[in-house]
Amino acid sequence: MAIIRILMDNGMRVSGLAGLRYRPDDESQNDVRLEEGVLRIDRGVGREAHLAPVGAQAVGAIDRYLRARARHPHASSPWLWLPMRGVTARGGERRLTASGIQQILERRGREAGIAGRLHPHRFRYTVAEGHLAAGGDPLELMRITGWRSTEMVRRFVQTRGGEREGEQGPA
Repeated sequence: MAIIRILMDNGMRVSGLAGLRYRPDDESQNDVRLEEGVLRIDRGVGREAHLAPVGAQAVGAIDRYLRARARHPHASSPWLWLPMRGVTARGGERRLTASGIQQILERRGREAGIAGRLHPHRFRYTVAEGHLAAGGDPLELMRITGWRSTEMVRRFVQTRGGEREGEQGPA
């Protein structure tokens, strides 16, 4: 539920979601900031991190996950998402990979009866479309999604606008 709530709030990339770290005793290594309502997405060496906002329902779901995570056999792992089974990451720590997150979403989508494949990018488009449809500021959308260029907003608006026009049919 926490993964789905996060994606509903900010549509982050699955690689960023899978790369979240949880070290409450070391702020420099902790990407989960529930009191601020943000998750820190590391963009790599020498690049500024992106703060992805999450709402109250996502914060609650993450908090419930963290309480369950504390009982996990690999709770000392620096990675936020711990698998029930699966591969061992670099350094010997267990973590849920991007592929594992995609598998979870596909399974939950089937269980919910969602037509088509439920994948992380579908959430990204839904967040962007909903934000703009509600009259949201494109620059705020850039902050939410982590886009660094207005070109991404422009391309998204053009693509989605064309799809909507095509759906309406000829006048």
